[in-house]
Amino acid sequence: MSFYLLINIAIISIPLLLSFERRVMFYRKWPYVFRAILVIGFFYVAWDALATATGHWWFNPQHVSSIKLFFLPPEEILFFVTTPFSCLFIYEVVCFFHSDKSLRFPRMLGYALSLLGLILGVIFIERHYTALSFFSAALFFYAATRYFYVTLATQNFWIYLLICYVPFAIFNGILTGVPVVEYAADAILGWRIGTIPLEDFIYNFSYLSFTLIAYRHYRSQKI
Repeated sequence: MSFYLLINIAIISIPLLLSFERRVMFYRKWPYVFRAILVIGFFYVAWDALATATGHWWFNPQHVSSIKLFFLPPEEILFFVTTPFSCLFIYEVVCFFHSDKSLRFPRMLGYALSLLGLILGVIFIERHYTALSFFSAALFFYAATRYFYVTLATQNFWIYLLICYVPFAIFNGILTGVPVVEYAADAILGWRIGTIPLEDFIYNFSYLSFTLIAYRHYRSQKI
């Protein structure tokens, strides 16, 4: 059993066990959870595979399986299941304990953040991971402001992200500190919080935000 697989088990174990807790009853929402994971994960796994193939980052063979699927160790693909599953569980717990309320979030702010992400992506276009991270954030703010404003302008959306950054900092800190994953110097700015590249925080923001929007959409439509 690889170290990365143990990390995946640690990430999902508590949310999986508590999915059957009678107050939240997260298991009843699994069809919407896994649909969101599949749809959004497809694009981010494709990004991950392309980045790995082009050498933007790579995985330490001492801590992952020798098997490769689309240039990725299976533990990395599993990470795109365990992480959003656990984070959506956090969202449902937040919603149970905190009645959601609207939040003053001007639409112009959303469009301005989208434009800022686009500009920063262009400025750092030669740093491929940096640029793509900013572009993904720009795309999220545009799409959320234009089509999913009802989610963007709610308290629980931001509470969800804030809480999710705690386990993110812990587990991503382990992955980058051991390290399980390493980054090409010319693909990132080199600015780190602890051992975590700044780009990972932006990547995580857009990934978890898009996943939540998809989840809320499927749940509301009951599809």
